[in-house]
Amino acid sequence: MNGLIGLPRLVDYSSDEGTSDENENINERTLKTNSAFETNKEKYPSSSINENSFCTSSGVMSNALPLPFEIQQMYKEKSSEELDEDCTKYSGKIRSFPHERGVWATYVYIEYIPIPEFYEMIEKLRQAVSICGIDLQIPEDFHVSLTKTLKLRHHLIVPFIDTLKSKLTHYYQFKIIFQSLEVYENEEKTRTFLGLKVHSGYEHLLKILKKVDACVNEFKLPKFHEIPSFHLSCGSCIGSKAEEIERTLADLNVIFQSFVEYHPSCGKLWVSKISCKSGNKLFAINLKS
Repeated sequence: MNGLIGLPRLVDYSSDEGTSDENENINERTLKTNSAFETNKEKYPSSSINENSFCTSSGVMSNALPLPFEIQQMYKEKSSEELDEDCTKYSGKIRSFPHERGVWATYVYIEYIPIPEFYEMIEKLRQAVSICGIDLQIPEDFHVSLTKTLKLRHHLIVPFIDTLKSKLTHYYQFKIIFQSLEVYENEEKTRTFLGLKVHSGYEHLLKILKKVDACVNEFKLPKFHEIPSFHLSCGSCIGSKAEEIERTLADLNVIFQSFVEYHPSCGKLWVSKISCKSGNKLFAINLKS
């Protein structure tokens, strides 16, 4: 009991008298409202009083306000045309598999952090292919892929990364050199890519890929291409446009070679780690120095 002495007495916030007066006021307001409603029933035809009508405190009949348009749209089912339209918000990119709850899009890659001059080179390439009516779009990030996009369940992410680490941590860092531009298309033929093809360092990548494929195979996921063409994508466009871009490939390679001559780092990549992205989670596996 002594422990309760210091507690504020919240029950005294409203007295019994105040409660009684309040109840009387509520009863009076209720009687007035009911009386007003009966009066309005005589004043207005029954057809004008629907289930959404209500009587205000002033005794005037009113209809319930409609839901805001934004709230109505929240629960509206999208048509196939609207779904197609949504693709334009993501530069025409199409998912390689439909969204599944608990399944995370995952891929293993080598990150490339470009210098400012690299973007200058890409802008020159964009201008060159635009002559053919090609709108070359710059990717958000640059990398060399070591897997296809994989469907990995959430509870398997950590085991997958642990397995990958166990297979790669004993490998040493190495250098990649790009010497030419090539044109690529995805398997669905929905997108065309302009990429820097790996020449020097290819054998190192094959050894890394062998270990990555072994890890992917343990989780019963599809392995990388049988004969890989390792490359760094520096731009892409919607649709199957390989033939159109290949017509300008000689000119594009002249642009690349001239930039590499003055900015050698544009054609090189020092591989110090292998990266993996699963959903919004990023992982890095450092190689030996």
